[in-house]
Amino acid sequence: DMESSIVRSTCGSLSEDIVNGVSCGSSFVFFLMIRRPPRSTLFPYTTLFRSGIENLTSMTTGAAELELSNGKKNFIQLFGIDPVSYSKTFDKFQWVEGGMPVSESPGIIIPKEKVEEIALNTGTNINVGDELLLRGFSGTGLKLVSVPLTGIFNIDGSVEFISQFGYLDINSFRKLSGMNVNIT
Repeated sequence: DMESSIVRSTCGSLSEDIVNGVSCGSSFVFFLMIRRPPRSTLFPYTTLFRSGIENLTSMTTGAAELELSNGKKNFIQLFGIDPVSYSKTFDKFQWVEGGMPVSESPGIIIPKEKVEEIALNTGTNINVGDELLLRGFSGTGLKLVSVPLTGIFNIDGSVEFISQFGYLDINSFRKLSGMNVNIT
């Protein structure tokens, strides 16, 4: 089957990895969690295109404390994404204001529900164009990253837990997590 073929051709052994996949109309989305130690470089996912895959993106998850201009703080869960490949693969965003960060520029997009929750909890409104300070904790200590809010969105189809996630450009996410930046 497609899932096993992709895993064997890109990852080697199923015993080393956890794979889960789902068909979405004419698309197949699969999730891969690698159990082996993290690599210093990213896997060359372009080899998957030889399997007939048209679009491909990846993401990573984490969390940060969002420090607002009035000194108040709020927790935010994050997906670290490459905005260009993520936009090509998924078009689930209904933009309320702004949009996805441009190419390799830093930025974060946040669901409208989360923006409203932040305002309710902290008394602070955040708007597209505001610089947001994110505080992350990694194995190498406290990390601070400042990024512009580039977009506020609603999501096609209601997925409640997704309304808590901000989407942060991957290089800012790497800085926040204490990883190498701009690796290929």
